[in-house]
Parts: sequence; structure tokens; C-alpha cells
Amino acid sequence: MLENIYWIIFGAVIALGAFWLFMMWFRSPKDGRWSRGEK
Repeated sequence: MLENIYWIIFGAVIALGAFWLFMMWFRSPKDGRWSRGEK
């Protein structure tokens, strides 16, 4: 029971971390800031 909860939390943290890194790399590969052209 507890193992399932730990796996869910672990998976969520990994998914959020990977998504954040992907967004940071994909949206601003040049100047390191958020793109101002898209809203």
C-alpha cells in the first residue's frame, strides 16, 4: 500500500522535473529567458 504511494509521488516528481527542464530548454535556448513573442 505505502509502496504504491511512494511510487506515485516519485513518478510525479520525476515527471514535473523533466517537464520543467524541457520547457526551460525548449522555450528559451538562446538568451535563457522566457519567450516574449508568444502569449
